Amino acid sequence: MVHVPYVIPGEQVTVKIVRKHKKFSGATLNEVLTPSAWRIKPRCEHFGICGGCKLQHIDYEKQVFYKGEILFDNVLRADVCKQTELHNVFSLPLGALNPYHYRMRIRKIKRPISALSVRI
Repeated sequence: MVHVPYVIPGEQVTVKIVRKHKKFSGATLNEVLTPSAWRIKPRCEHFGICGGCKLQHIDYEKQVFYKGEILFDNVLRADVCKQTELHNVFSLPLGALNPYHYRMRIRKIKRPISALSVRI
């Protein structure tokens, strides 16, 4: 398994492996060869730099779906209950009425402001 930020399931991409662990590897995205139908242009000019909105390149309806899958997977990994039991009580999360302007947190960045504008 390879974890690659900013890639949507089903996309064909080229990546660079940057970390190797026993059960998975980490990679950076080089190029999107075949984009997902759910890929959109991020609305925020700081997307990919500040780290606050990691899914903004995905259509909001699909973002909510993926967040539900992540939650479901994490509960299964925590071994809180069996998968069959979880299916009986689990439903997709509800999305916000407005997919923008609802965030209540910011992340402090410990690098100089000039470093924010340089992406290599």
